[in-house]
Amino acid sequence: LESSRSSRSEQQTQVPRNVCVRTLKPEEDGPPARHIEPVREEPDRAVDAIKPGVEPADGRVFSVSYAWKDRDGAGAEREVPVDEAEAVAPIHGITLLRDKTHMKLGDSIRQFMQRIAQAERVLIVLSQKYFESPYCMLELYSVWCRCETEQDFAVKVRVWKFPDVKIEEPNDRKPHIEFWRKRHLMMLEARNSGLLSSQESDECDQIAHLLIDLPRIFDIFKDRLRPASVADFVKHVFD
Repeated sequence: LESSRSSRSEQQTQVPRNVCVRTLKPEEDGPPARHIEPVREEPDRAVDAIKPGVEPADGRVFSVSYAWKDRDGAGAEREVPVDEAEAVAPIHGITLLRDKTHMKLGDSIRQFMQRIAQAERVLIVLSQKYFESPYCMLELYSVWCRCETEQDFAVKVRVWKFPDVKIEEPNDRKPHIEFWRKRHLMMLEARNSGLLSSQESDECDQIAHLLIDLPRIFDIFKDRLRPASVADFVKHVFD
């Protein structure tokens, strides 16, 4: 009887072939560890860097960020540097990404803004209207975020500034910064009232970061020797 019991016990404890048995270490032989939620980090400056990319275009691509002329035709000079650069780009084998020529009805404006920031080189055409345009300023901020250093930013952009745009002195920049500070407060109030979409809420956060970085961006623009004519600007774009 004892022999029969021993035989059955051996059969029950015998490990089938091809089955791996791992002996638990002392620290493993216990209740599972308590699950701890990861700490949520604050979004960094390059908030758009984690968003899905846009399909790359063939060949070299430059882009342009500028404010359109008004509906009544006023401010047509704001588009002159863009028109001149667009005419010259094919000679250099370069596609100039421009909203008027590369967007159609139904396209996403936010996705196109990402494409502008992803281009090899970005033309920034500064006008008074540019500083009050959410699209223009968020394009500028996206370009800034995609550059790892200030030197990268200075190399990536080519800036044309109209004579009536003043950013050299702190008091010159004050109206622009005050404009965006008021806009940020307005969007914060709208968010607290549940009026913003998730995308608009992201833009509200971007404006908060823009307000921090804008004085430095202005300083980089001020520090660089700029072309004196549109012809010199176009030459500078494609050098």
